[in-house]
Amino acid sequence: MRRAAWVALALALAGCPSAPERPRYVEPASALLDGAPQPAAASAAGVVRLRSVDAATSLERRVLWRLSDVELGYSGEEQWTEAPATYVAQALARELFEVRGLSRGAGPDAAVLDVVVRRFEEDRREGGHRARVALT
Repeated sequence: MRRAAWVALALALAGCPSAPERPRYVEPASALLDGAPQPAAASAAGVVRLRSVDAATSLERRVLWRLSDVELGYSGEEQWTEAPATYVAQALARELFEVRGLSRGAGPDAAVLDVVVRRFEEDRREGGHRARVALT
């Protein structure tokens, strides 16, 4: 009996890796960041200052995925190559200033935009990979 317990323990330990797996770094694909066709840019209709893009304290570099409206999980091996706020800042700047034709400004006439990223997750429903992002 005792020998069977040692054999079972040895078999169980043989399946455990000796070192943790290294994380895989991933970068989200974005129509805004990748330069996909967008509506025609409007003429410079305003001046905007994109002052800050911050992330909620609950956001991490680990990839948060969604399989349904109620099922969320973290990937143990995948991490974003940059912080979620960095991706959002790049996409917003491209959309506002390159696509929509707004002017960057820092003067008193500029509308000031402060953004907080509340949600940044990979939506894996329906076999695809899309992002779900919530901003305030």
